[in-house]
Amino acid sequence: MIAKMLKVYCAARARDRERLVDALGDLGAVHLVPVDPAKAAADAGTSAAIDALGRALQLAASAGAAGTPPEIGGLEAAREMLALSRRATELAARLRALHRRFEALAPWGEVTREALDALEAAGAAPRLYALAARDVPAIRAECVQVVAALRGGKVLAAVVDRGGRAVLPEGAEEVPRPATDRPALRAEAARIEAELAAGRARMRALAGLRESMACELTALEAQAARAIAVRGGAGGEEVFALQGWVPARRAGDLAAGLARAGLDAALRTFEPAEDETPPTLIDYPRWVKPIKGLFDILATLPGYREVDLSPFFIITMPLFAAIIIADAGYGLVFAAAALWLGRKLRRAADKVKAQLLLVIGIATMLWGFFTGSVFGFGPLEVAGWGGAWETAGKAFNAVLIGGRVDGDAFEAALAVSEPAARAAALAALGEDGMVHLRVVLMKLSFLLAVAHLVGARLREAAALAPNQRALASVGWALVLAGMFRVVWFLFFDLQADADAGIPGWTAAVLAAGAALAILFGVPHRSLLRRVGVGFASSLLPLVGTFGDTMSYIRLMALSLAGLHIVQVFQVLAGRLADAATWGAGVPLLVLGHVFNMCLCLIAIFAHGVRLHMLEFSNNAGVTWSGYPFKPFANHDGEER
Repeated sequence: MIAKMLKVYCAARARDRERLVDALGDLGAVHLVPVDPAKAAADAGTSAAIDALGRALQLAASAGAAGTPPEIGGLEAAREMLALSRRATELAARLRALHRRFEALAPWGEVTREALDALEAAGAAPRLYALAARDVPAIRAECVQVVAALRGGKVLAAVVDRGGRAVLPEGAEEVPRPATDRPALRAEAARIEAELAAGRARMRALAGLRESMACELTALEAQAARAIAVRGGAGGEEVFALQGWVPARRAGDLAAGLARAGLDAALRTFEPAEDETPPTLIDYPRWVKPIKGLFDILATLPGYREVDLSPFFIITMPLFAAIIIADAGYGLVFAAAALWLGRKLRRAADKVKAQLLLVIGIATMLWGFFTGSVFGFGPLEVAGWGGAWETAGKAFNAVLIGGRVDGDAFEAALAVSEPAARAAALAALGEDGMVHLRVVLMKLSFLLAVAHLVGARLREAAALAPNQRALASVGWALVLAGMFRVVWFLFFDLQADADAGIPGWTAAVLAAGAALAILFGVPHRSLLRRVGVGFASSLLPLVGTFGDTMSYIRLMALSLAGLHIVQVFQVLAGRLADAATWGAGVPLLVLGHVFNMCLCLIAIFAHGVRLHMLEFSNNAGVTWSGYPFKPFANHDGEER
């Protein structure tokens, strides 16, 4: 839930301003708000050092530590890394320019400037002319040689004429002699590449000072935060005051903490005004805590006066991710990766991300097993291996959702003795099984849609009660339920019976929901204005309910897409193994799985997160407009 905030003002004698700031920093409970934001800034030197250290740490993360770190300070190392990075950018640009010049000198070959100077002294230096290819025979000179073809039907011809009596056709353009040569450019490029290599080696050595840079960054950020706190206060010669936000549950600790510090300070707290926007602090129950990892990645928070959707997210986000991934083997990989990361990561903010990955991995293992896919292998593939695997395949099929294929047909296919005929029978069952799975997933997608969206509207209604607009949210929940029945009729009832009709109660539910949404969406004393404005503001959302419901069908599409990608790689790997060896087929299969897992992770953010942050959140009335509660603290960590 979103923690209640209070506006707090704290004042002390001007001579005690440093002690007041220290005492609030030790408590770590107040999100300070500067009285004059223009004055609340750190020194330019401190800000520049923080920026340098932050950028250097990013460079160090990508460079990778190697070699012996130099014995210098973290800030000095950061500045040297930034200088090396700038120099590397300059050298890379010079190297690209050299390559372009090198290509432009191709007609001159490997002739050096010294050789050309010697020929020039002897009067035998070649001159290059650009002219039409048909005009080359018209050149009259001691030596004529075409050295390159140009665009537009032109060529580049080298002409040697020691007597100075050469005859050139009209239109021949002399190409100026270059100021350098290819061997010189090659040598310069080698020098640049050597300097780049030395810079990369030095960068890797400096990256070994990451911890030192991180420590200096933490210290400088604390110094900057303290300067901002002092300069963000108000007061004169006698009094110094600070303002900010404090969680209501910790307001009582402030006076006691200031008294323990021996400060004579005045403290007042107030409820936030309607035009004020306090920061958002979410108190996550233990079972909901992993979803904080998602909010941290997205850098999103609900507004202070919005509702906390984290309990919904921790239930449905892993489920949606599991449906998208749809493979128990992948779930095992994600769970194992989460356990490994959980041991390596130190910060609590990073550990919750590993916990979220673990929850998704476990959910995916369960879902993948009960829908029949373990690294792309289902009951039909397992049974097709023959021997004891037939029993395993039949047992696998028996525990799937509704059975991937009919059990009797499965038994009949396995009873076929001729291998080719049995393979054909199993393939036919596989196609039937995919059709069955597609229908199950489509129905499940629509059921999840109505449960998800109706739950969002009811959560919005609970947050708005006892305001009249809560009834409008209930109305929209009814509209969503009625729209779900319409979608179900279009996709399933009509397929089963062309003469089927929509149940009569559907229209009644839609009408009742629309009436509530129109009458209570924009409450007003005037009934005419209430109905008119409510009707106008309900038109687009009414159309949107159909689109929101249909949007969830992407879960079915993504689930089947991942399964088909794996099957394609299995076929390709099998054919490669038959044509060559398994040593060639297995790497291709592994590559296919890695590729598919990467696509699954992208799909989770592109589609699973979208269904939560857009469709679900819009129906719950959450715009994610909040900003985080960041208490001023002398320690490193979150609000305690």
